[in-house]
Amino acid sequence: MNANTKTGNEYNGYPSWTAWNVHLWITSHEDSHRLCQEYGEKYGAKVAAEKLLNLMPEKTPDGARFTNNSLRIAIEAVCQK
Repeated sequence: MNANTKTGNEYNGYPSWTAWNVHLWITSHEDSHRLCQEYGEKYGAKVAAEKLLNLMPEKTPDGARFTNNSLRIAIEAVCQK
């Protein structure tokens, strides 16, 4: 089994490939990681995602769309660490 494993309705522990990919790109770039962590801690994941959505590009380089939901999931994961 490779590292990118899809089981049932999940992808690498995330609810979708899009959520996983958005998290991957956010955590791969120190500035975006720090910004998401700061906003998540200050506003909570839902409000942070709404505030940050306009600062993100439309898609990751892999083609995953930044949406309120995918960004919220990424922020929740970043703030848990």
